[in-house]
Amino acid sequence: MKNLISGIMCCIVLSAGCSDGPLGPSAAGQIIPLEVGNYWIYSYRKFDSAGGISYSMEWTEAVDSDTVIDGERLYSIRDMVSMFIGFKQYYVNRSDGVYCYSPGSEPLSLYIKYPVRQNELIVRRYDTLRVINAMQKTETPAGWFYCVVYQSVHTLSTGPVYETTYYCPGIGKVKVETGIIGESGEWIPNDDLRLTEYKVGGTMSQIRLEWNSSAGGGRPREQ
Repeated sequence: MKNLISGIMCCIVLSAGCSDGPLGPSAAGQIIPLEVGNYWIYSYRKFDSAGGISYSMEWTEAVDSDTVIDGERLYSIRDMVSMFIGFKQYYVNRSDGVYCYSPGSEPLSLYIKYPVRQNELIVRRYDTLRVINAMQKTETPAGWFYCVVYQSVHTLSTGPVYETTYYCPGIGKVKVETGIIGESGEWIPNDDLRLTEYKVGGTMSQIRLEWNSSAGGGRPREQ
């Protein structure tokens, strides 16, 4: 759980309307829509060694304010877990994606590149992302979305941990999965985050579903 939550807190993940089919607007949409009042509610699950759910909770991210820095308007996204409110960070959409700024730290840095190409490598301040799918139909408790899928690899003492993040342009982050590859090549999930409810501009999810599906697979793709 710490790996996923720390990643979200440190880095953070449409011209769309309600529809019965998957949501996925044109490539012109922002990969993370930034407007005060936007929010995303997720279901977080931690898995045990047998693949069962050992822990779950609700996770909320909300755009709570904006400010102007060096003539550019940035938006604050707050992480909220139960009674805990996370660190304030600022984000801005530019022509090549979303940039992030943490008060008191280094200048703006690339957070999520967009638009992207299949298999594109994106070098960030602390890691490298690979675009493993430029448009993938993705299911969440909030519905179906067409997503850009990014993957990073974090090397720990126990081996590599794969983190796969799904973004629907114009909606934002809809799913995150982390896990490892077992000795026999099997995918072993660590934890995941799946969108259950959201408000983006004037668009709100109409229904909220309980997520009871088995562990998903964000395992690494073949190069």
